[in-house]
Amino acid sequence: MTHTGRVPPTSDPILTAARDLSERDPGWAMTTLAREAGVSRATLYRRFPSRDAIVAALARSGDAPTDLPNRVFDAFEQVAARKGIAATTIADVAEAAGCGVATLYRHFASREGLLSAYAAARTPRALLGELTLDPTGPLRELLQVLATHAVAHLTAHRAALGLAFAPSPEERPIVAHLRALEAEGRTQLAAWLAHRVATGELRGDPSALARAFVGMLAANVLARDGGDDRDPADEATAIVDLFLDGCVDQGAAS
Repeated sequence: MTHTGRVPPTSDPILTAARDLSERDPGWAMTTLAREAGVSRATLYRRFPSRDAIVAALARSGDAPTDLPNRVFDAFEQVAARKGIAATTIADVAEAAGCGVATLYRHFASREGLLSAYAAARTPRALLGELTLDPTGPLRELLQVLATHAVAHLTAHRAALGLAFAPSPEERPIVAHLRALEAEGRTQLAAWLAHRVATGELRGDPSALARAFVGMLAANVLARDGGDDRDPADEATAIVDLFLDGCVDQGAAS
């Protein structure tokens, strides 16, 4: 793979692939990175439990990709939290990110393109489709991987989660666009869960199960206190156990 950065590439094939992929697609998914690096998803997650862990490793190696997309997404969150999504313009975001308006149009083509890239990078849309690639793997283990990644991602970008709530009338069409992108991921998760229902591992409506699982992940992060710094893996274990086993002691209930 040809390295496209301006500094010498790291010798780690996963980090090299992550740098090159980040330059082409700021909203890349872990599944795509595994394919680009030529490793299994299990291997990738064992080494790096989240995108943030990969970005941190790249920074330590001196091979970090350009930070423009992340600067822009951070700026969008900051401005949108202050002004509202509908009132946030490309010019506002460019000023907050410290770059030119023309630069944003070169990278994202339009405001709609910026919103789409933001949704892909800062919401769990891509994460929810990753399980569809392994329809027969161990149920609890795969849900644990997804939940750990999602909790870490949502915690790092909690502001993005809050943007979807209580929009003004002017913001509703834009928020609807972001929610539609997120719904794509839930549809993929529902398809994966449907296979598990068909094999008898789960019972219930797959779409309802997908909504419940995603809702548990999001509510867990939103309900946190400001100083709460629990390990995402521990939180994921609790969520998966509650989702699969419930909270009633069957021995005591019988």
